[in-house]
Amino acid sequence: MSTSSSQLTEGVKSTFAEHHAEIKRRANVNDAGHFDESTFERVESDAMEDPFSNSEQTFMVFSLSQKEFAPIPREPSNSGVCIYGAFETHEDAMEHAAVVRAQHPAYSILVDKTHTWIGAFTTATRMGDATYVNAKKKALLDAVDHERAEARKEFDANVADHQAGKTKTPTHKDEDVEIMGGEKTDRIARACRVEGQTLAVVSFVRDPSEDAEFLMQVYAFYESEDCANRYVRNVCGDRIRDHDIDVIKTCAWAFPQKMDGQRVRKEVYRASELNNVMLAHKKAPQDVERFKSEHQEYFTEAPPPSSERDATGADTGTAPPIAQSPSMPRLGAEKSPPESSDASLASTRMSTALSDSREPMEVENAGTCL
Repeated sequence: MSTSSSQLTEGVKSTFAEHHAEIKRRANVNDAGHFDESTFERVESDAMEDPFSNSEQTFMVFSLSQKEFAPIPREPSNSGVCIYGAFETHEDAMEHAAVVRAQHPAYSILVDKTHTWIGAFTTATRMGDATYVNAKKKALLDAVDHERAEARKEFDANVADHQAGKTKTPTHKDEDVEIMGGEKTDRIARACRVEGQTLAVVSFVRDPSEDAEFLMQVYAFYESEDCANRYVRNVCGDRIRDHDIDVIKTCAWAFPQKMDGQRVRKEVYRASELNNVMLAHKKAPQDVERFKSEHQEYFTEAPPPSSERDATGADTGTAPPIAQSPSMPRLGAEKSPPESSDASLASTRMSTALSDSREPMEVENAGTCL
């Protein structure tokens, strides 16, 4: 065996050894029975857990990007939100809203409560219509319950039949928001930041209609990812079981209508086994690219073979035989594994979206629009 062939063989073994071990581990888990998927794997700590609802974070300040709320999105279906922080009293929140107003006078500035569903409604008229607000919230939340019930049925059927589920390939692209006056929107002034609140723990519910009136519920604010992660795993995840929980940056635009697992830096599922499966699934393309870069010579297109020549030097028109080592791995000869099923069918998730790209006036909810 040539040295290059030996190196390639060893490269294949090292690349796929982890995947073979993962397949064996999954088989053992499957033989052991069903796994828990109701809560996240907990973070062990000697400190007391934070409360689910922090009284010092009762009223939050935020901006919407909607049809009649500046900054207006270029694409109406890509509505967005920028969350600044939360305060103990409504007066403190209004005081900070004035700070944001001074820095970004063209922005919509709103104040509402945490731990309640807030709608990104297209107009102030809809936002102030309690009948419309309640009906829209109910319709979107009922749709989530129905979707999860159907997904559960499909997932259980796939498990029973030992087959992969359907995968979804995102077709949308990230969009920016723009203000009619031309103000640059991807930078939020430092003065708008709230001390100790660089991350927000939140749930979103997308709106499939053209209005893109998504729902959001904010639970808590933290300074570090570790603290936010512990809150989600040990506290929030125990109470919020029917919705995904996201950790996003404050003072940065987020676009809930187009948020998915492809766009977040880190994604964690409630079922630890599902988490292991999806981690291996996401790492697979990286392992393949690493293998290709380490053995690039085997992936470059070879020049066409030259024809043989007779003793006189004339072209015989016959290509010389290609020598192959019997030990040479045949890339692509192995049958590809089945597509991974959509993991969201099995469990709600927590994601960490730390990229900048990603009713308030309603009487019943005591929201305020500035």
